[in-house]
Amino acid sequence: MGVDLLIHGGGLDSTGPKHPRYRITNESLSAIMEGLQIQQGDRVLAVCGSGDQAFAMLELADRVVAFDCREEQVEFALYKLKLLERGEFEEFRAIDDIRLRAKTRFTRRDYFTTERLERIREHAGRLETEVANLYSLPLRFLGLNAYTKLYLSNAWAHSAGVENFEVEDNDFLAATLNRVLRSLCIGGLLYVTETRLFTLRITKFPLSLHEELSETALYREREGSIWIWNPAVYVKTRGVSCDS
Repeated sequence: MGVDLLIHGGGLDSTGPKHPRYRITNESLSAIMEGLQIQQGDRVLAVCGSGDQAFAMLELADRVVAFDCREEQVEFALYKLKLLERGEFEEFRAIDDIRLRAKTRFTRRDYFTTERLERIREHAGRLETEVANLYSLPLRFLGLNAYTKLYLSNAWAHSAGVENFEVEDNDFLAATLNRVLRSLCIGGLLYVTETRLFTLRITKFPLSLHEELSETALYREREGSIWIWNPAVYVKTRGVSCDS
Protein backbone atom coordinates (compact mmCIF):
# COMPACT_ATOMS: atom_id res chain seq x y z
CA MET A 1 0.00 0.00 0.00
CA GLY A 2 2.98 2.28 -0.50
CA VAL A 3 3.74 5.04 -2.96
CA ASP A 4 7.47 5.70 -3.11
CA LEU A 5 7.58 9.37 -4.02
CA LEU A 6 6.56 12.29 -1.86
CA ILE A 7 4.95 14.97 -3.99
CA HIS A 8 4.75 18.60 -2.83
CA GLY A 9 2.67 20.71 -5.17
CA GLY A 10 4.18 20.17 -8.58
CA GLY A 11 7.55 18.89 -7.53
CA LEU A 12 9.37 16.07 -5.88
CA ASP A 13 10.92 16.64 -2.48
CA SER A 14 13.98 14.41 -2.06
CA THR A 15 14.60 15.32 1.58
CA GLY A 16 11.66 13.52 3.17
CA PRO A 17 11.20 9.84 4.03
CA LYS A 18 10.43 7.86 0.88
CA HIS A 19 8.43 4.85 2.05
CA PRO A 20 5.82 5.77 4.64
CA ARG A 21 2.88 3.41 4.39
CA TYR A 22 0.52 6.15 5.53
CA ARG A 23 1.14 9.62 4.10
CA ILE A 24 -2.09 11.22 5.27
CA THR A 25 -4.80 9.94 7.57
CA ASN A 26 -7.63 7.85 6.16
CA GLU A 27 -9.80 8.72 9.16
CA SER A 28 -11.88 11.80 9.89
CA LEU A 29 -9.92 14.20 12.08
CA SER A 30 -13.16 15.78 13.26
CA ALA A 31 -14.40 12.35 14.36
CA ILE A 32 -11.29 11.82 16.47
CA MET A 33 -11.19 15.30 17.95
CA GLU A 34 -14.89 15.44 18.79
CA GLY A 35 -15.09 11.80 19.84
CA LEU A 36 -12.21 12.22 22.28
CA GLN A 37 -13.24 15.75 23.22
CA ILE A 38 -9.62 16.89 22.99
CA GLN A 39 -9.18 20.05 25.05
CA GLN A 40 -6.66 22.16 26.89
CA GLY A 41 -5.05 20.21 29.71
CA ASP A 42 -5.27 16.85 27.95
CA ARG A 43 -2.39 14.40 27.91
CA VAL A 44 -2.79 12.03 24.98
CA LEU A 45 -1.17 8.73 24.01
CA ALA A 46 -1.77 8.22 20.29
CA VAL A 47 -0.90 5.92 17.44
CA CYS A 48 1.25 7.98 15.08
CA GLY A 49 0.53 6.69 11.58
CA SER A 50 0.80 9.64 9.19
CA GLY A 51 1.09 12.04 12.11
CA ASP A 52 -2.04 13.98 11.10
CA GLN A 53 -4.01 12.81 14.12
CA ALA A 54 -1.28 13.88 16.53
CA PHE A 55 -0.98 17.27 14.84
CA ALA A 56 -4.72 17.84 15.18
CA MET A 57 -4.48 17.03 18.89
CA LEU A 58 -1.55 19.43 19.34
CA GLU A 59 -3.82 22.37 18.66
CA LEU A 60 -5.39 21.95 22.10
CA ALA A 61 -3.71 19.24 24.18
CA ASP A 62 -0.90 19.93 26.65
CA ARG A 63 1.03 16.80 25.69
CA VAL A 64 0.83 14.28 22.85
CA VAL A 65 2.92 11.10 22.79
CA ALA A 66 2.76 9.54 19.31
CA PHE A 67 4.10 6.02 18.83
CA ASP A 68 4.34 3.70 15.86
CA CYS A 69 5.97 0.33 15.27
CA ARG A 70 7.18 1.52 11.86
CA GLU A 71 10.21 3.79 12.06
CA GLU A 72 9.44 5.33 8.68
CA GLN A 73 6.08 6.56 9.96
CA VAL A 74 7.65 8.36 12.90
CA GLU A 75 10.31 9.85 10.62
CA PHE A 76 7.62 11.00 8.21
CA ALA A 77 5.61 12.62 11.00
CA LEU A 78 8.72 14.47 12.16
CA TYR A 79 9.36 15.58 8.59
CA LYS A 80 5.85 17.03 8.44
CA LEU A 81 6.41 18.66 11.83
CA LYS A 82 9.46 20.46 10.42
CA LEU A 83 7.31 21.81 7.60
CA LEU A 84 4.96 23.24 10.20
CA GLU A 85 7.78 24.68 12.28
CA ARG A 86 9.13 26.45 9.17
CA GLY A 87 5.68 27.80 8.40
CA GLU A 88 5.47 25.83 5.15
CA PHE A 89 1.75 25.28 5.51
CA GLU A 90 0.95 24.90 1.82
CA GLU A 91 3.61 22.20 1.52
CA PHE A 92 2.12 20.45 4.54
CA ARG A 93 -1.39 20.57 3.06
CA ALA A 94 -0.12 19.47 -0.36
CA ILE A 95 1.06 16.10 0.95
CA ASP A 96 -1.40 13.69 -0.61
CA ASP A 97 -2.18 10.04 -1.21
CA ILE A 98 -3.92 9.28 -4.47
CA ARG A 99 -4.90 5.83 -3.17
CA LEU A 100 -7.53 7.44 -0.94
CA ARG A 101 -10.93 8.65 -2.07
CA ALA A 102 -11.07 12.35 -2.95
CA LYS A 103 -13.55 13.11 -0.15
CA THR A 104 -11.14 11.81 2.49
CA ARG A 105 -8.21 13.75 1.04
CA PHE A 106 -10.05 17.04 0.63
CA THR A 107 -11.56 16.83 4.12
CA ARG A 108 -8.06 16.57 5.57
CA ARG A 109 -6.95 19.66 3.64
CA ASP A 110 -10.02 21.59 4.73
CA TYR A 111 -9.44 20.66 8.37
CA PHE A 112 -5.91 22.04 8.47
CA THR A 113 -6.70 25.72 7.96
CA THR A 114 -3.93 28.30 8.18
CA GLU A 115 -5.25 29.52 11.53
CA ARG A 116 -5.31 25.99 12.90
CA LEU A 117 -1.81 25.22 11.62
CA GLU A 118 -0.51 28.39 13.27
CA ARG A 119 -1.81 27.17 16.63
CA ILE A 120 -0.36 23.71 16.05
CA ARG A 121 2.98 25.28 15.15
CA GLU A 122 2.99 27.19 18.45
CA HIS A 123 2.54 23.89 20.32
CA ALA A 124 5.10 21.84 18.37
CA GLY A 125 7.21 21.37 21.48
CA ARG A 126 4.38 19.44 23.13
CA LEU A 127 4.83 16.47 20.78
CA GLU A 128 6.89 13.42 21.74
CA THR A 129 7.47 10.52 19.36
CA GLU A 130 8.61 6.97 19.88
CA VAL A 131 9.26 3.99 17.60
CA ALA A 132 7.46 1.34 19.63
CA ASN A 133 4.85 -1.37 19.39
CA LEU A 134 1.56 -1.14 21.24
CA TYR A 135 2.33 -4.60 22.59
CA SER A 136 5.70 -3.57 23.98
CA LEU A 137 5.52 0.14 24.80
CA PRO A 138 8.37 1.26 27.08
CA LEU A 139 7.28 1.54 30.69
CA ARG A 140 8.40 5.18 30.82
CA PHE A 141 5.36 6.01 28.69
CA LEU A 142 2.92 4.02 30.79
CA GLY A 143 3.02 5.65 34.19
CA LEU A 144 -0.03 5.50 36.43
CA ASN A 145 -2.53 8.20 35.52
CA ALA A 146 -0.23 9.50 32.75
CA TYR A 147 -2.96 10.25 30.20
CA THR A 148 -6.45 11.68 29.99
CA LYS A 149 -7.07 10.32 26.47
CA LEU A 150 -5.93 7.29 24.47
CA TYR A 151 -6.18 7.09 20.69
CA LEU A 152 -5.51 3.51 19.55
CA SER A 153 -7.08 3.65 16.07
CA ASN A 154 -6.96 0.06 14.78
CA ALA A 155 -3.57 -0.77 16.32
CA TRP A 156 -5.27 -3.24 18.65
CA ALA A 157 -5.41 -5.76 15.81
CA HIS A 158 -3.18 -4.28 13.09
CA SER A 159 -0.94 -6.89 11.49
CA ALA A 160 2.12 -4.65 11.75
CA GLY A 161 1.69 -4.50 15.50
CA VAL A 162 0.88 -8.10 16.32
CA GLU A 163 2.77 -10.16 13.74
CA ASN A 164 5.62 -10.89 16.16
CA PHE A 165 3.37 -11.81 19.06
CA GLU A 166 1.10 -14.70 19.99
CA VAL A 167 -2.06 -12.73 19.42
CA GLU A 168 -4.25 -15.82 19.69
CA ASP A 169 -3.39 -15.90 23.39
CA ASN A 170 -6.25 -14.07 25.10
CA ASP A 171 -4.24 -13.72 28.29
CA PHE A 172 -1.54 -11.89 26.37
CA LEU A 173 -4.06 -9.55 24.77
CA ALA A 174 -5.69 -8.86 28.11
CA ALA A 175 -2.35 -8.20 29.77
CA THR A 176 -1.40 -5.78 26.99
CA LEU A 177 -4.60 -3.78 27.24
CA ASN A 178 -4.44 -3.71 31.03
CA ARG A 179 -0.87 -2.43 30.79
CA VAL A 180 -1.93 0.44 28.55
CA LEU A 181 -5.13 1.19 30.47
CA ARG A 182 -3.14 1.56 33.66
CA SER A 183 -1.86 4.85 32.25
CA LEU A 184 -5.39 6.21 31.63
CA CYS A 185 -7.03 8.02 34.53
CA ILE A 186 -10.59 7.27 35.58
CA GLY A 187 -13.03 9.18 33.40
CA GLY A 188 -10.46 9.24 30.60
CA LEU A 189 -11.52 8.40 27.06
CA LEU A 190 -10.31 5.70 24.66
CA TYR A 191 -10.92 5.88 20.89
CA VAL A 192 -10.78 2.89 18.54
CA THR A 193 -11.80 2.55 14.89
CA GLU A 194 -12.73 -1.12 14.81
CA THR A 195 -15.62 -1.43 17.23
CA ARG A 196 -16.65 -4.96 16.41
CA LEU A 197 -13.28 -6.57 17.10
CA PHE A 198 -12.60 -4.47 20.17
CA THR A 199 -15.92 -5.18 21.87
CA LEU A 200 -15.27 -8.90 21.73
CA ARG A 201 -12.44 -8.42 24.22
CA ILE A 202 -13.67 -5.53 26.31
CA THR A 203 -15.86 -7.19 28.92
CA LYS A 204 -13.05 -7.85 31.41
CA PHE A 205 -11.78 -4.29 31.49
CA PRO A 206 -12.83 -1.16 33.40
CA LEU A 207 -14.30 0.41 30.28
CA SER A 208 -17.81 1.43 29.34
CA LEU A 209 -19.05 2.45 25.91
CA HIS A 210 -19.77 6.18 25.73
CA GLU A 211 -22.77 6.02 23.42
CA GLU A 212 -23.15 9.74 22.75
CA LEU A 213 -19.50 10.32 21.85
CA SER A 214 -19.43 7.11 19.81
CA GLU A 215 -22.42 8.32 17.81
CA THR A 216 -20.73 11.68 17.27
CA ALA A 217 -17.54 10.00 16.07
CA LEU A 218 -19.44 7.70 13.72
CA TYR A 219 -21.42 10.61 12.29
CA ARG A 220 -18.29 12.67 11.67
CA GLU A 221 -16.50 9.66 10.18
CA ARG A 222 -19.31 9.03 7.69
CA GLU A 223 -19.48 12.76 6.94
CA GLY A 224 -15.75 13.24 6.44
CA SER A 225 -14.59 10.14 4.58
CA ILE A 226 -15.73 7.17 2.55
CA TRP A 227 -13.62 4.77 4.57
CA ILE A 228 -15.27 1.83 6.29
CA TRP A 229 -14.48 2.71 9.89
CA ASN A 230 -16.83 2.08 12.79
CA PRO A 231 -15.32 4.16 15.60
CA ALA A 232 -16.26 3.90 19.24
CA VAL A 233 -15.34 5.84 22.35
CA TYR A 234 -14.99 4.20 25.76
CA VAL A 235 -14.69 5.79 29.18
CA LYS A 236 -12.55 4.29 31.94
CA THR A 237 -14.75 3.49 34.91
CA ARG A 238 -12.27 2.45 37.60
CA GLY A 239 -8.83 3.66 38.61
CA VAL A 240 -7.16 6.91 39.60
CA SER A 241 -8.91 10.24 39.00
CA CYS A 242 -7.56 12.60 36.33
CA ASP A 243 -7.33 15.27 39.04
CA SER A 244 -5.22 13.16 41.42
